[in-house]
Amino acid sequence: MVEAAATAQPTGKQNSFAAFNLPDLVLIEVTQKNLPVNYANAFIKPVRASGDQSVLDVSVEKLGDYLQRVTKTFNLAGKRAFTATQPYSLPDTETKPSMDDLKAWVNAQLPR
Repeated sequence: MVEAAATAQPTGKQNSFAAFNLPDLVLIEVTQKNLPVNYANAFIKPVRASGDQSVLDVSVEKLGDYLQRVTKTFNLAGKRAFTATQPYSLPDTETKPSMDDLKAWVNAQLPR
């Protein structure tokens, strides 16, 4: 399921809008509360490239800041891991070098 979610290529509007881009960052969070959390609010204020930072670079910074605020506010004591196409870091989040490593991490988090 992890790989399918990350690599799905919707076919609607391909000719007008979409490209066949894979994600530059895939983040997975596991909590005991089994609470789905959407971090899209990190981007209520649109990000812009700044200096030598790309839109992607600034987006990862904004995501990391928002992760910390939501985690603290709602006391989410979960575990997070991600993989990315560039050497990013996110607070209190494990970095995995590949999708295969991220899938193995998810598998290790599942109850036995």
